[in-house]
Amino acid sequence: MVTGIRCGSLIDGTEAAPIQDGVVLINGDRITHVGPSNRVELPKGATLVDLGGLTVLPGLIDMHAHLSFVRGWGTSRAQMLEPIEKLVLAGVVNCRRFLKQGITTIRELGNKYFVDQVIKEAVERGQIPGPRIWAATRGLRTTNGHGNVATVVNGMDNIRAAMRENLSRGADFLKIFVSGGALEPHTGATNCYYTREEIEAAADEAHKVGKKIAAHCEGGPGIRLCLEAGVDTIEHGPFITDSDIELFLKKGSSTVTITMAYIFQESPDEMTPKRRELREIAMVAAPAAFKKVREAGLAWVAGTDNADIADELELLVQYGASPTEALQSVGQRAARVIGLDDRIGTIEAGKYADLIAVDGNPLADIRAIRHVSKVMKAGVLYDATVL
Repeated sequence: MVTGIRCGSLIDGTEAAPIQDGVVLINGDRITHVGPSNRVELPKGATLVDLGGLTVLPGLIDMHAHLSFVRGWGTSRAQMLEPIEKLVLAGVVNCRRFLKQGITTIRELGNKYFVDQVIKEAVERGQIPGPRIWAATRGLRTTNGHGNVATVVNGMDNIRAAMRENLSRGADFLKIFVSGGALEPHTGATNCYYTREEIEAAADEAHKVGKKIAAHCEGGPGIRLCLEAGVDTIEHGPFITDSDIELFLKKGSSTVTITMAYIFQESPDEMTPKRRELREIAMVAAPAAFKKVREAGLAWVAGTDNADIADELELLVQYGASPTEALQSVGQRAARVIGLDDRIGTIEAGKYADLIAVDGNPLADIRAIRHVSKVMKAGVLYDATVL
């Protein structure tokens, strides 16, 4: 069945000028035609969805999310000690939360017990509403390292075996936790917990089967080890140095996933004095690192680490990005990093019908992203106000 979406303003995500009074035609889960209403005719018998007073743009891609961790439900450590049933329940809650924010695809950066695969299958079968899930399955960490959502694996042979199991269970990419956490007193953001050989083993297991690998790495020597091993994305990176940036540019094949909002959303009232101190340091370091990354011309995309995506986009703009750049970082550029840019990231014929409708113009004021009223994922339309 053909559906026509009438848009007050259509931002297709390609950096082309917005189309006023635009129309998107959808057949099943795919877009068939896009253009102004005087050039795109609604076929006879088609269903019209009139969003004439709203701005329509591509569904957002959150490049750093964790399905089984819900901010506001307690610390990540406490939540990851819960039984698998509660982790799955958290994932179901997050699926609705992501859609409500206009997120139609998430890059899932690791969970325990293959929870992400269980939820991904339920979403794909239509059993629960949720975004498209690009999953790392289990992230790996050392015994003494950072990453409450990760699985402890030490040594090259064990890492290879664990990564192969992840791939056999359907991992779309792989994930390791290399450095400590920016807000974790017991690990230290610039400490490196995996050896060069362990990082190289993990990267090799991904690349030899055509997959990418991501590394949690806030800063320190771990960034250099990851880049030299060919790690594809550095997650967070608030303590990136000038020498790190030189190596990024030399390698030319790695991307920084910017995640700032989770730092700013942490409530100081619930922190120990040391954690509050670390938060203050990170609140200064993260914007400075983003400025360095952007001015140097490094490839970057944006993720939330389960903060609100509107907060993340607003911070990106506050610290120098244009609204177009910010939207591209959760749109076309993000899709390219995942390897799905032939299917998602823009509103174009042949791609999945992933789109959202907002009140206002996010190119003029990025805060319009806070006002999502309709969300469509693969041709299925949701009312964001009641999700």
